Amino acid sequence: MTLRCSSCEPWLKIRILGQNIRLVSFLQRGRGVGEDKSEAVQWFRKASDRNYAPAEYSLGAAYLNGAGVPEDVAQGFRWVRQSADQEYGRAEYFLGWAYFEGMGVEQDDAEAFKWAKRAADHDWLEAEVFVGQLYAQGRGVDRDDAEAVRWFAKTADDDYGLGQALLGYSYCSGTGVEIDFVKCLQWLYLADENDEPEAKAVTSKIWPRVNNWITPEQVQAGHQAAAAWRAEHPR
Repeated sequence: MTLRCSSCEPWLKIRILGQNIRLVSFLQRGRGVGEDKSEAVQWFRKASDRNYAPAEYSLGAAYLNGAGVPEDVAQGFRWVRQSADQEYGRAEYFLGWAYFEGMGVEQDDAEAFKWAKRAADHDWLEAEVFVGQLYAQGRGVDRDDAEAVRWFAKTADDDYGLGQALLGYSYCSGTGVEIDFVKCLQWLYLADENDEPEAKAVTSKIWPRVNNWITPEQVQAGHQAAAAWRAEHPR
C-alpha cells in the first residue's frame, strides 16, 4: 500500500536549515576576532577588494545582518551576488533561498532554482537537497519525482540526514521510485541516527504512518541494511 495522500504533501515542503541561512564565518562565530565585528568587516573588505569570493559573501552577510556595519540590504545583496558570480556555493545557495522566500528580492521560483542548481553543481550539500525539493514540488522547474530522488540519494550517500529522511519518504510512498519498505526503513533509521533537527522534523511525520504497514521482518531487514551502510560509511 502507498502512503501518498493529500496530508502527506507538507512533508516535502522546503526546509531550509533553521528556516534561515546559518552564516558561518569568523565574523558570525567570533573566532579569532573577539567581539570586534567592525574589525572583522575591515578584513573582509580588504579580501573582497581582491575578489576573494568567501570574503565577499561574509561582507554581504555582515551588511544583511547589520553586524559590524549598519544594516544595508542592497549592499549586502551586491556583495553576495558578486561572490555567487564567482561560483562560491554558499553565496549561490543563499541567493536561491532568498529568491524562494522573497527575502530582500522579489520572490521568483525560476531564479531560486537557477541559483540553487548552480550551488548544487558546485557540491554544496544543502543546495543539493534544496534542488531535490524544488523538483519534488515543481517550483521553478517542471516536477520530476525521479530527479528529486536522484538528488536526495546523492546527499543521503554523503550522510546528510535531511537527504536520508527525504529518500526514505520516497521509498515509503513510491514517489519517484518503486515502493521498498526495507530501503525506506534503512534511510529513516540512518536519518534519525544523524540526529539533525530538519531530518527529525521529516521522520517524525513519517513514522506514525509507516509503522502501520511494516512487518517485523522488514524492520529487521531495515536495521541490517542501515548497519551495513554505516559499516561502509564510518564517521
